[in-house]
Amino acid sequence: MSHLDAETLWSLVRTELAADEQQAVKRHLEGCPDCRVALEDVQLAQGLLMDLPPVPAMPEAMARRVGQQLAEAADAQAARSFTSWWQSLFSPRFMLASALAVAVVIAGAYLLATPGEAPTPVATPTPQPVTAPAQPKLSVTVASAKRATASRKQVLKEGATISTQTGGSLWMQLPDGSRAGLTSASEVKLQTLEAKTLTLDILKGSLALVVPHREDRVLTVRAGDLEVRDLGTRFLVSREPSHTVVAVEEGVVEVKTPGGTRQVRAGHAVTWRQGQLSEMAWEQTPVPAVQPVAVAAPTEPQTPEIPPDSVARLEEEDDDSAPPEESQLPPAQAPDQTPVAADEQWAALPAQQRLPPVSAFAPPPRGTVVTSSARTFSLRNIERKLREIGATITTPSGREARARNIALSADANDCEHTLLLSQQWLLEPVTGAANEPQLRRMVQLSRVRCLNHLGRSEDAQTLQRAIDAAP
Repeated sequence: MSHLDAETLWSLVRTELAADEQQAVKRHLEGCPDCRVALEDVQLAQGLLMDLPPVPAMPEAMARRVGQQLAEAADAQAARSFTSWWQSLFSPRFMLASALAVAVVIAGAYLLATPGEAPTPVATPTPQPVTAPAQPKLSVTVASAKRATASRKQVLKEGATISTQTGGSLWMQLPDGSRAGLTSASEVKLQTLEAKTLTLDILKGSLALVVPHREDRVLTVRAGDLEVRDLGTRFLVSREPSHTVVAVEEGVVEVKTPGGTRQVRAGHAVTWRQGQLSEMAWEQTPVPAVQPVAVAAPTEPQTPEIPPDSVARLEEEDDDSAPPEESQLPPAQAPDQTPVAADEQWAALPAQQRLPPVSAFAPPPRGTVVTSSARTFSLRNIERKLREIGATITTPSGREARARNIALSADANDCEHTLLLSQQWLLEPVTGAANEPQLRRMVQLSRVRCLNHLGRSEDAQTLQRAIDAAP
């Protein structure tokens, strides 16, 4: 008969056997006196082990000797394992010593750098962060739109992006009463519309602005590297891939570049190209003459009337040829700050800081209706000026620049103007320049494109045949 081994008996005493194994062992013990004696020995040994006193701590001197012997044995083993001399740097003794040295250095540096702690006052109040009150968000109203992503009377919120197609235009009224106009193929983002901050980002194309001066808000136009800040004026900003133009019709603006700040006054323009800011003259829009018209004399005397110094006529079709509107001007009074409705005729800007005193004007004869002497701020004229500037900047000679301007006008579908400029160019004396034939062909092809665009296909075909027959 086989007997239970010692491991099974110890597992039984420690209750480590499974239930079925435990039952089998107990049945065996009932019929085997020898295994019962062995079990008693195991139980006795377990009791003795439980009664053993705790292991005493090793003396410090002995611990150092044992540690030194273990370290020497580990070094010998490391020397046998590595054959290269530099690998001995990774021995346990060297790494342990290095770690201890680094720890000592860090601890010393920390103790030297840490000042004595000041006593903490009791119940120190925690300062609360001061946050500026949120500015209310405003909106923009579209006054007129042609070939644009916005429609007339549409209300635009902060963050909106508006654009015009080739040949399109758009006028809108800003929250402070200012007027902003997009020329053909332009894109502008309404970055910030707040009571004290108005920011417009020109992504491409041109933006014209008619802005009343106000001390309680800042209007900024950003175009690439340039920031243009309004100081009360009429001005425009044009952003093209090769250059940026800022031109001032009235008043003054502040132009900020990465290298500094410059003020630009009426009748001047600056161009930003290749990191350089250059100044040039800007031909201002002429003011139509005041035409008095005699009417029936009123029964009551009237107060002398003061014509406004600047009125932007923002018409739906932006018609340059429209004559100045005749209107009965109001008597001298405080400026009207009421915004102009989107479907009404644009009125004079509140420009009290530029109005001369009443005594500066001779009162008109009694019963006279005064025709407004407003400047016409036409987007079409602005586009033509900017195309001419762009052609002059990027082209060396005057004749070549004019030819380039004709091609740009044809690209913009400004065809009546293109035909007029091309006719003048073709009547000029032919030069001996090497590129004269290429320039002449470019001008003639621009005429062909515009003749087709205007529906004059027969004239376009005749001119195309002449171009093809030329040597």
